[in-house]
Amino acid sequence: MTPLPTGPTERPTPDPGSHRSTLAPVEPGIGPAELLGDGPAPARPTPVAPKTSDSQETTPASPLSRRTTTGLGVTTVAALVCAAALLAWQRAYASYFSLAAPERAFAEEHAWLRPAAGAGLALGIGAAAVVLLNITLPLRRTSIGRKLGLSAPQWMSLHMVMGIIAIALAVAHAGFAPRDTAGGRALLAMACLAVTGALTRIVTSRRRSSAAPRIALALQILHRVLAIAVVTIAAAHIATALRYASVGWDGVR
Repeated sequence: MTPLPTGPTERPTPDPGSHRSTLAPVEPGIGPAELLGDGPAPARPTPVAPKTSDSQETTPASPLSRRTTTGLGVTTVAALVCAAALLAWQRAYASYFSLAAPERAFAEEHAWLRPAAGAGLALGIGAAAVVLLNITLPLRRTSIGRKLGLSAPQWMSLHMVMGIIAIALAVAHAGFAPRDTAGGRALLAMACLAVTGALTRIVTSRRRSSAAPRIALALQILHRVLAIAVVTIAAAHIATALRYASVGWDGVR
């Protein structure tokens, strides 16, 4: 019989790298009981996304999705105010404005309500001044225009409001009875000018329409042609008025 060793025996030290390939990798969060099959593996915690600020959570809308400011709201308010002023002016002198054009010459108010003198002439000068001021819209790109601090939509709204005011002054200057003369044609051209300007702003704001750029371009060309016509006819009307005023003819419109 082989005698049993009585002294301490040395156990072989296992090589740490000899069994690495046979062991399954241990996932984090799984304990020994789950590895031995003694209990269910706990569910992995769902990673929580870091909280973001309100400025990061709210995604700003694309500039192309926003509608362009048309300025028609301000223009509508200006038109209503001018219409109310015209109505008040007409009601204040209804006895004169209700007469036919040939009969007004015998009315007492004709001396200062007629277009060639008094308040009528002042209204005509005011309309011409507003028209001349309104065609200086390109000055907004100069250093003088930049000093006012107005944006492009604000300039356009101001342009449209001044056009409405010019029409109201011209209507009052004509005594609510424009004739088929240079003054009457200028007033008609001004009305068409205002309509084409408003239509241009409406069409320009419709960016989703593929035909909008072409329609807007056509309206802009028509608008500029009408603007030239208004200035030309108004200049002819002023020249005629000055000519006949020198000989004392007060029937010019």
